[in-house]
Amino acid sequence: MAAWMHSKRWKPAAEPARRPALARLGVDDAALRRAVRAGVLQPARGLYALPAASQDLVAALRTGSF
Repeated sequence: MAAWMHSKRWKPAAEPARRPALARLGVDDAALRRAVRAGVLQPARGLYALPAASQDLVAALRTGSF
């Protein structure tokens, strides 16, 4: 996985990250597409989470019931 996924400024296991926050870390669209193909979850448009993220939270984000 890309180094940005393990940045100390992003706590991926605790919370999903929004696209603008990842852009501030230097992540471009191509890197996000590669990350999703490699297993990073995209529960909603513009949101990204590692597979270690809470499945309850990811499900809530997918359904919009957060």
